[in-house]
Amino acid sequence: MSPNSEPDETNRSIPPNTEDIVASDSAPHHAKAPLDKHRYAAGMLIYLVLALLAGLTLDGNIRLATWIFLGGLAVKTLLAVLKDSRN
Repeated sequence: MSPNSEPDETNRSIPPNTEDIVASDSAPHHAKAPLDKHRYAAGMLIYLVLALLAGLTLDGNIRLATWIFLGGLAVKTLLAVLKDSRN
């Protein structure tokens, strides 16, 4: 190989134990269930806090639009959690 040539990309080797790393990331879904419940509860709490802040600081149509938007996000989150728990 000459000093000015670049290394051949096709000759790069895969790091050892890469398959082991990939396999360890594919844990069964039920192993993450307690963390998901906490994330769901935290997300719903955040939606609630945002709705309360909107009620205290906004008025008129923008408050209503914000509540509808946050309600839609809450419903979407609930449906995603329910779908995920069925699998």
